Amino acid sequence: MATLAKLERVKISERTLAGLEVARAKGKILGRPRGVFDRAKVVRLRRQGKSLGEIAKAVGISRPHTHRLVREVGL
Repeated sequence: MATLAKLERVKISERTLAGLEVARAKGKILGRPRGVFDRAKVVRLRRQGKSLGEIAKAVGISRPHTHRLVREVGL
């Protein structure tokens, strides 16, 4: 029984991967949707002296994400 269960798991995995390939070939975007926010607003608020927490709340993103953006811009 264990061998049959293992074979079935392998088949399911193969079918799943094949389905994902077909979806990508059709142009389907997979995964979590990207967040949309205004990068210019993040930069503007940081230059005004706002804290990372204040910026995160104002823009609607997490504090670590805000920190990463600020670091990328070089502020």
